[in-house]
Amino acid sequence: MFIQLTDEYLLGVQVIDEQHRQLCGWINTLHDHLSQKLSTQEITDTLNNLSDYTQEHFSFEEKTMHQAGYPEFALHIKEHRTFLVKIEELMDEYLLLDEEDLEPFANKLTAYLKEWILHHIMEEDMKIRDVLQNSAKSE
Repeated sequence: MFIQLTDEYLLGVQVIDEQHRQLCGWINTLHDHLSQKLSTQEITDTLNNLSDYTQEHFSFEEKTMHQAGYPEFALHIKEHRTFLVKIEELMDEYLLLDEEDLEPFANKLTAYLKEWILHHIMEEDMKIRDVLQNSAKSE
């Protein structure tokens, strides 16, 4: 498995932890599909699924942060938007690649996704953990 979320990456907010697992699952699927050199259409479909699920997750997380009164809400949203733009750029880049550029691109793409998601969970999402857990307890 390319990415495996260990306990250190869990926020303790069940819905968000499960969504993070799903995001990692899509990245793992993409990694597998790229490694297997599946068709451009299959890779594009997987990238689209990853992008769609990421947008769903970000929307849920942002709504939850807003409701909990997270003080760094705007900054966190900016992080999300920057990532989504980067994903779109990478998808466009993928579609324009020549055959000999596929493997280096696949390595760059999956390394970027892995680094981003793990860093984002540990550095950004962990900042919201206490706020979300306290919000959940008061409901």
